[in-house]
Amino acid sequence: MFQFNDEFLKSVGLENLPDDQKQDFLEYAQEQFETRIGEAMMSKLTEAQQVEFDKISSDDPEAIQNVLDKYADYENDFTYRRLIKNGADEQQAKSDFAVVKWLDENFPNYSDEINNILADLQSEIYSQKESFLNS
Repeated sequence: MFQFNDEFLKSVGLENLPDDQKQDFLEYAQEQFETRIGEAMMSKLTEAQQVEFDKISSDDPEAIQNVLDKYADYENDFTYRRLIKNGADEQQAKSDFAVVKWLDENFPNYSDEINNILADLQSEIYSQKESFLNS
């Protein structure tokens, strides 16, 4: 997933934000991003899909296992291997893999939606950068 870091700050014109404000701002931006993704996604899912996704994203072992059962060879899947390579422990990799695969099946254009939300957020922050720098 997208990283909220110094590169993000640079992309929105806030690379000169005082050091003592950077982490708080990055956390704010990430929260905004996640909230907007959640709202956009939930508005496009049925109630049953919302319940199912909530269980998977809340690390419900049975819900995660239901997804994993569809991918008998998940440990050799590129997504799973990348999660492990990037430092996720086995349980976190299973959970993240289940979320990704569930989204692939039930919300096939989610990556486009995420990119659009990120672009909108970056544009919004960039247009307000002076107020962030002066606060």
